[in-house]
Amino acid sequence: MFFALKYYLNREQYGQTPLLYGKTFNSPVKLKVEGNMCSPEQTKGEPTYSPKPKTSVSDKDEYIITGYKTDYVMDERFNMLFPRMYDDKPHL
Repeated sequence: MFFALKYYLNREQYGQTPLLYGKTFNSPVKLKVEGNMCSPEQTKGEPTYSPKPKTSVSDKDEYIITGYKTDYVMDERFNMLFPRMYDDKPHL
C-alpha cells in the first residue's frame, strides 16, 4: 500500500519527460557492439518492491526487491533544446 502511494505521489506514471533539453521523438537507442552481437544500452535504476509471500498467518508483512527499473540510453546527437514531441519508448 505504501509503495503504491509513493508511486502515485511522485507522479512516476508520467516517466521522465524532458522539458528544457533532451531527446526528441525519433531519437534512436545507443547500441553496444560486442564482437558480432549488437544490443541496446540500458541503465539500471531504482529497485522495485513486492510483498514477500507469507508462509503462515503469524509472519510479519515484508517487502523484497523483485527487480530494478531499466531505461534505454538514447543517442546524444539527437538531443535538442525544448523538444516539442516526445516518446519514451525506444525505436529499435
